[in-house]
Order: sequence, then structure tokens, then C-alpha cells
Amino acid sequence: MRRPRCLVPLLGVTAALAVTGCKDKAEGAGSAGHTRAAPPRAIDVDALAAVTAPGFTFSTTSKRRDKVTLAFRGEVAGAKVKGLIDVGKCVPADLCPTLDVDAFRANKDLEGVLSSALAHDPRTVFEIDRADLGGREVITVYRLGFVETGETTVSDHGLDVWWNDGTNMLMINIYDGEVVHADSFEEFQARATRPGFDAAAAALVEAFDGTL
Repeated sequence: MRRPRCLVPLLGVTAALAVTGCKDKAEGAGSAGHTRAAPPRAIDVDALAAVTAPGFTFSTTSKRRDKVTLAFRGEVAGAKVKGLIDVGKCVPADLCPTLDVDAFRANKDLEGVLSSALAHDPRTVFEIDRADLGGREVITVYRLGFVETGETTVSDHGLDVWWNDGTNMLMINIYDGEVVHADSFEEFQARATRPGFDAAAAALVEAFDGTL
């Protein structure tokens, strides 16, 4: 019996940053590392909830006064993807750390999204990088792992995207739209490729141009 990879909730990842604090945020460093110098936009939750992107469908799972959570599905670059988006105000402020790739890499709590089996497997891929998507400088956290444990397998494949300007934020969690069937790490790695995730991330970040 095979156990498919489970969704890693956005809160599980954001909590990791909240725990470590990224305390420079409280010292006025919130604008460091951002490509856009324009004043932050006022949040229009209705506009955020109505976002569209070619090849994607969206549904609103939560709409609050200052933040929206969306679920999405889509197909881009031949890959079927789905996931969650959290977008709106930096509330609480700890969830909008300075986008410093070195600080993210030093934050070992981010690896807490991995199961124990994957975290201890030396083949597991866990990469934190800086990228430019849709004109915004973002931090990406990519993970890929596959472990056989007796008659079952544990696997994970996902890409998290972080952006904020110190006032507004955008967090995207992307994962496979279909279960990736495999019998080995090598087979899983060959089938669960990253280019589709990168293309989806670029399209989804760009979709919020004009609303953030």
C-alpha cells in the first residue's frame, strides 16, 4: 500500500518563521531585500479574491477583513498543480520577515514541514533560493523526497513562495495536482519534476500584479 503525499498547510510553514522571529523585522528592516520601492497598496480583499490566471481555477476558502486564502488548480508547462495562496496584510507582522535568503537558509525550523523519515533521508532535496517572479523578489523553498518504509512509502514534493513588502504579503504553496506513483526515489524524482512548479509560481505571482 502506498501513502500519497499530504498537503503541507501554509500555517505549518509560516509558524516556523514566527517561531524564529526574524527579529530584524521589528527593527525597521521590513523593506530590505524587496525590488519594489513604491508605497504599499491598500488591501482590497474583493479584488484579491477575484484574481484570475490563464490555466488556473481559484476558489476562496477564507476571506477576512485584511487577508484572503485561495485554493487553486491548474496546468502549466505540462504539469498539473494545485495548492493554497495566503495574500493580504502582514498580520501578524512576524509572518512577514525580511526576504534574506541567508536567514531563511539558517532557519532550521523550516524543515519541520518534512516528515521524520524524509528529514533523515540524505537523498531528500530541500532548497531555499532567491528568485525574481513577476517583477517581485521572492524566496522559494523547494522540497522533494521519497522513502520506502516496509510496505509503505512516504513522499513529498512541493514549492513554497514567499513575498512581502513589510506591509502586504503573498505566500503560495504549490504541490502536485495528481499523485505521483513511483517505486523508488529515482523514479519519483524523475516524475516529480520542478519546471512545472516554477512556471506555476511565476504565473501565480504575476496574477497579483496590480492588487499588491
